[in-house]
Amino acid sequence: MQTAEASGVLRIFFGCAIEADCVQRMFYEARERQKNGDVCAFLSARESSAKKERRARNMLRADDADPSALREKNVRVLVVSNLTELCGEDDGTHAAAAKIAQLKEAGIDVYAALYLTQIRGVQDRIVDLCTERGGAMVDDELFDEADEIRFVERPP
Repeated sequence: MQTAEASGVLRIFFGCAIEADCVQRMFYEARERQKNGDVCAFLSARESSAKKERRARNMLRADDADPSALREKNVRVLVVSNLTELCGEDDGTHAAAAKIAQLKEAGIDVYAALYLTQIRGVQDRIVDLCTERGGAMVDDELFDEADEIRFVERPP
C-alpha cells in the first residue's frame, strides 16, 4: 500500500513519428515494473464488445480510472496506450491534466505514449510538412508538465 507521502509521476514516452516504438517501449517498462512486484493497470478508451467480454482484470476504460479504486487495488502504474485517450472532445486536455494530477496525488505513476503531431502547439507549425492534420491532440501544457519524458525513436 502506498504511503500518504508517495507521489506519482507522469512519464511520457515520446516519439516524432507514429512509427516510433513508443507504445512498445512503454509496455516493456511496465512489464519490468510488474516483474519487480508493482501492480500495473492498462487504460484503453477504445474497446470492442468482443474485448469487453474477455477483458483482462487490469484493463480499464478511461472513465474507470478512479484514483481511489486504483489505490484499493494497490495499483502503482497506470499505462495509457495513447495520452490523447484521456482527452475528451470538449475540454479534454484540461480534464486529462486534472485526472493525471489526481492519479499522481494518489501515488500512482502514469505512463503514456505521445507523438509529436499530437501536441496542439506543434500541429500548426508542422501541418505543411504532413499530408494531413492529425486527429486527437493534447495541449502543450500537459506535455510541458510531465515529470519525465522518454524520447523513443526507431533507428535510421
